[in-house]
Amino acid sequence: MTFGLQKRIIKMQSREGNLGEYGGRCQKGKNMEEEMNIGELLVEKAEENQTRKILEILNECKDLEEAKEKVKALLK
Repeated sequence: MTFGLQKRIIKMQSREGNLGEYGGRCQKGKNMEEEMNIGELLVEKAEENQTRKILEILNECKDLEEAKEKVKALLK
């Protein structure tokens, strides 16, 4: 896309009211950053929950072999 075409698209979008104060770029970047932060938090929570499940399995099992089997089944 050429610079002239980008400029025309921005003008058209600003006439339609689709862009914010900074041409929509700041808002889009902010939303992407927020989405990444939410995604990172979800990954962190999932890892914590899996760790809790593994610890619970280890506490419930009578021996190491039983624990290994249950953890292996959880991870599949």
